[in-house]
Amino acid sequence: MKKWNRRELLKNTLIGLSALGTGAFAFRQTLAPTPAYGELGEFGKFLIARGEKPDEAPPIARKPTASDSMGPYYKEGAPFRGRLMPQGAPGTPMIIRGHVYGHDTQKTLEGATVDVWQADDGGSYHGMDEKENYLYRARMRTTRRGLYQFETVHPGRYGFGFWARPSHIHFYIRHPDYQPLVTQLYFRGDPRLGDHERSRPSLIISLKKVSWGKTYQLGNFDIVLARK
Repeated sequence: MKKWNRRELLKNTLIGLSALGTGAFAFRQTLAPTPAYGELGEFGKFLIARGEKPDEAPPIARKPTASDSMGPYYKEGAPFRGRLMPQGAPGTPMIIRGHVYGHDTQKTLEGATVDVWQADDGGSYHGMDEKENYLYRARMRTTRRGLYQFETVHPGRYGFGFWARPSHIHFYIRHPDYQPLVTQLYFRGDPRLGDHERSRPSLIISLKKVSWGKTYQLGNFDIVLARK
């Protein structure tokens, strides 16, 4: 199974050398679709028990979310599911959730498609081959309150030297009444964050730890779409 990373891409495109072969461990198991969850799901109920309000979408007054590059590893047609990684995948467990808003109404949007993809814990991309069942990739639709959520692991950094990148997750959000948005999510405190990322503060979120059977990093990433 081929794993793709920015180092290989850069060595091909910038240096002219052939891509590096990967001898690292690669997942052999495929990823079954995650059963559909309701408005909150079991994790949402857990947060409510903690006294939180995970489905609450407070009014906002902000500009549309900043765009960012799609990158070379997007793959159309990822399955609709709520978990990106295989069972037992190495890395720090993470849950990302948020609401999708329309900028013109400042209200949440039902039925927006949220397409996400990322590197694994070691910084390599998978799932370009459909036989890999789109590992570390998924789509979901927002609920009637505009909520989306997914489980993954903290993405590893990839690249080398000047081209090393901070940890990030790619997003492609679409709704029939709004302009599509391609962007990336970053994490506050990452030492690799540079001027490019810091110039887009709406794309950087804080993470907190929660214990739900095991310890997760929990982050909230709200997205605002511009009207067509």
